Amino acid sequence: MGERTEGLSYTVPGALLLGIAACNILSGVENLEPALGGDMVTPVSLRDAGSGVGATPDAGAGPLADAQPVQGDAGCVPTGSVETVVSTPDLVVDDARSGTAAWSNLDGAKASGGGSARATLEGNGVTHWLVTTGYHFTLPPRASVRGIEVTLARQSDGVDSVADQGVALLQEGGLGRPKATLPVWSYLRQPVSYGGPTDLWETTWTVSSINASTFGVAIAVRGIDATGERASIDAVRIAVTFERCER
Repeated sequence: MGERTEGLSYTVPGALLLGIAACNILSGVENLEPALGGDMVTPVSLRDAGSGVGATPDAGAGPLADAQPVQGDAGCVPTGSVETVVSTPDLVVDDARSGTAAWSNLDGAKASGGGSARATLEGNGVTHWLVTTGYHFTLPPRASVRGIEVTLARQSDGVDSVADQGVALLQEGGLGRPKATLPVWSYLRQPVSYGGPTDLWETTWTVSSINASTFGVAIAVRGIDATGERASIDAVRIAVTFERCER
């Protein structure tokens, strides 16, 4: 596949989905609860999903609030035509309402080759949310969402000192239930995946919620007795798998 133009989506044939799932298994990436908390309910507030540092956010202030339940396409009659579309964000912001460490060089998270978004961690501190939106998906009106996968490249300049705090999808502008991966971050640049072609992130999705400009993913990172280690993220993208419905 040729080089992809940022902000546009492209289609992956359904035959590749098994390959995608196999790669995820081989990578050893698992979906686990965030390491700093107990059981969390859906929706999750920024304070619940973060470190507990700072005030509980006003749901109407800023890009993030609690996700509200949405109804799926109950009238969908499946056609068996399954497709996956992939897109990258055109907007990245640092949301300071949770955590203490700010992200810089935000545009570096958009695509590989443009540097990376970075945050410096001390002790067991937690970053702000790195919020990516503007994926511009255009799923057909009659479709049923089957799964969502987030991929990104990450790197720490320390050893065993940086880990996931949470990776959460934005639904109708609200923050959903976070995922996290088990391993601490490598000091080498490493691609990782969250979710998959059959993973709905414990909620229900509609075409309109995926196509919305506010759909995206928020990422937070924590330190492990860090002493100024830097976390870096780039090449964030989302793949949405859907099945067309009969008209």
